[in-house]
Amino acid sequence: MSNRAASLTAKYDDFSDVLYMAISKPRDGVTYLETDEGLLLRVGPDGHTVGVTVEDYQYVWKARLDELAGVIALNLDVDPVTVRERLPSGHTTH
Repeated sequence: MSNRAASLTAKYDDFSDVLYMAISKPRDGVTYLETDEGLLLRVGPDGHTVGVTVEDYQYVWKARLDELAGVIALNLDVDPVTVRERLPSGHTTH
């Protein structure tokens, strides 16, 4: 497992239905870019994507977790299997 994959974290905010995935701790100098899929990328000053914010995680993405894992993996430059393992999959209610 690469260092990037080893440091991959996921945090889900049930109230807002937002998933945050990151490969580093929050830091200054981050730029935000939106993907065609509607994900918000956090890009560090060095140009590498350091995090992904997924809005409407349960509502939009729950039935498409493999697709989501692939998109996140591509943007974070990590293995999609590792991303998929870290994605929350349990049902939540609002």
